[in-house]
Amino acid sequence: MKHKIAKTLLLSACMGSSLIAADRDVFEAFSEAKIRDVDSKLRWGAYGELHYNDFQGGGKNSILDLHRYILLSEYNFDEQIKFVSEIEIEHALVQDGEGELEIEQAYINFTINENFGVRAGVLLVPISITNIYHEPTLFYGVERPFTQKQIIPTTWFEPGVGIYGQATDQLSYEVTIQSGLNQAGFATSGIRDGRTKSYNSSAEDMMITARVDYRPIPELWLAAAFNTGGTAQDATGVKETGNTTALTLEARYDSGFYKAGFGYSTVKISDAEDIAPGVSESLTGIEIFAGVDLMRFINDASDHEFSFFTRFESFDTQEDVPNIAEDESKIGTVITYGFDYKPHQNVVVKIDYQNFESDDDSMIDQWNMGIGWMF
Repeated sequence: MKHKIAKTLLLSACMGSSLIAADRDVFEAFSEAKIRDVDSKLRWGAYGELHYNDFQGGGKNSILDLHRYILLSEYNFDEQIKFVSEIEIEHALVQDGEGELEIEQAYINFTINENFGVRAGVLLVPISITNIYHEPTLFYGVERPFTQKQIIPTTWFEPGVGIYGQATDQLSYEVTIQSGLNQAGFATSGIRDGRTKSYNSSAEDMMITARVDYRPIPELWLAAAFNTGGTAQDATGVKETGNTTALTLEARYDSGFYKAGFGYSTVKISDAEDIAPGVSESLTGIEIFAGVDLMRFINDASDHEFSFFTRFESFDTQEDVPNIAEDESKIGTVITYGFDYKPHQNVVVKIDYQNFESDDDSMIDQWNMGIGWMF
């Protein structure tokens, strides 16, 4: 009997080792298949820009800075559901209060049909073209347009939910509901520091943004966006007032040879006198730019681009300051002109000069050079 049991155990052990080996083969094949499956559904990308700024006075040292580096990822669960994210590091590190680490986007996108979808998570506020499309290869100049930092606080992102769709072949729309600004950050320079950036964002006051984009012909892009929301963000209910309203009107023309654009942006702040000294009830910015691809004159068959451009901007974050004198350093113009060279559509080398004029003559001009990339 003992011999029979031992024989049975030995046979089972031999079969077990074969089963284990077979299971291992199946597991490895399954793992490889899953890896291939994940690889086919997962996409990575990045963009970034290195800046050199040479200030023409004011005792400011020149700066060489990895201004930003962004990692992009997208995972397609299936044909209708995907995850999108952007993680940004500014100024190369985060240490002792210097630099920034931000999650600019992290949302689930549900494609309901080819003309309608829903997004939920951390979303870009669809208030301006530059706030949505701000990769360095997509705009002229080393620095982003000045009005897109001072009037519209690019990059502006908040948690929330949104819908988007295509009404016609030429007309698209987007509507989002997101956590609102916090007026505690408002200052003479505008609303930029009112962004909460998804860090424990208060949802006492929400904001809504509605946007339409119209492309009557492939070369022409017209856009308008409207944003409004409460800014008190006070859970105790002591501060019940506070509201901002923003409007942008934009046009872009791109023939491949010539590029031009116009942008108007304005922000209205209610009860500004109750927020902080110097906060204006009205902020306004205007941007006009034009560029020409000189490579078309040199070698029409080349896929490189070598563009000369100029951009004029006016800004006023002190347009209607209650009770006290306006801060004249926050009113002025910027004229930028220079060259962008693209040896590849996703790589750009830039050089430009910026002439700053403020009402109090405190702003200083600067030379800029930079390199940017995206993939």
